[in-house]
Amino acid sequence: MSAHCLHTVVPSLADDESRFQHGVPRRRSPQRRWSCIAGLHVDHICRPTGREDTPPLSQLLSHHRRNLHGCKVAVNHWRHPYANIPQLGFVIPFGAQPEQCYDKITPNDMYSSLTCAFSGAFILSGGMSIGVWIFIRALSMHLQICWDVTPGKKFFYWAQGLGWSIAATFFTLTITITGVSFRFGDVCHVNAEHSMEDFWGPLLAISGGAMVIQIAT
Repeated sequence: MSAHCLHTVVPSLADDESRFQHGVPRRRSPQRRWSCIAGLHVDHICRPTGREDTPPLSQLLSHHRRNLHGCKVAVNHWRHPYANIPQLGFVIPFGAQPEQCYDKITPNDMYSSLTCAFSGAFILSGGMSIGVWIFIRALSMHLQICWDVTPGKKFFYWAQGLGWSIAATFFTLTITITGVSFRFGDVCHVNAEHSMEDFWGPLLAISGGAMVIQIAT
């Protein structure tokens, strides 16, 4: 949303609130739906410039919390490409139908099956990327709501660099040290050996940090 995104959201909210107080059913207009999306994705709400009649951000967010029950959750996958990465880990083996067993007691792994290698790589990289970017989005929302700090370009570039670097680092460590193999069904997943140190531990720490920040917000 642009720097004037609140100009179109606030009037629709005020009109919607007055209609509700007088017993008129709430309407589902495009502005209403956009206000719902803005309330759910707080990091896209920006404070406008040059307008003194715009309510503070805390008041707007308080209004959103009272009206979120009437919103339709909109999930824009094209805006979050990292959320689609793990899906490829399930699509590839679905189309390739790989052989799961190397012999009677040993499953195929990323060295004996190319399908397993790509499937596990997409699942590991996608899972770690989702965890990292949820943490970054929670941090951005926390800065805006609790500290009234709007992240700018510097935060954006630092987030891009650190976010993808952290995900790539732990993915490289996991795929080279621990590896993947057919753990359940046609999908390859991380092996058990050393997985807590290079994959599950960092992922749980990042996800836990995001949860703490979200609760604090």
